[in-house]
Amino acid sequence: MTLTSGRIARLMGRLFFVGGFLLAVYGLAEHNRFLVNASLGLIVTGIAATGFALYRHVKDARSEERPPDA
Repeated sequence: MTLTSGRIARLMGRLFFVGGFLLAVYGLAEHNRFLVNASLGLIVTGIAATGFALYRHVKDARSEERPPDA
């Protein structure tokens, strides 16, 4: 994986989180249980993607600190 995979995961995490929140508000306003459940899935997916981005960031930062083994 490259350095950009963390950036992509962070962007997708934000998009899923915001999209899930907006869908939840709409689902609550329309009293649609399916939309609320779907939005919770999007929010959890966004949190998971953001967690993966944090993991990639920490892993990349640690690999840059260490000199390559010869």
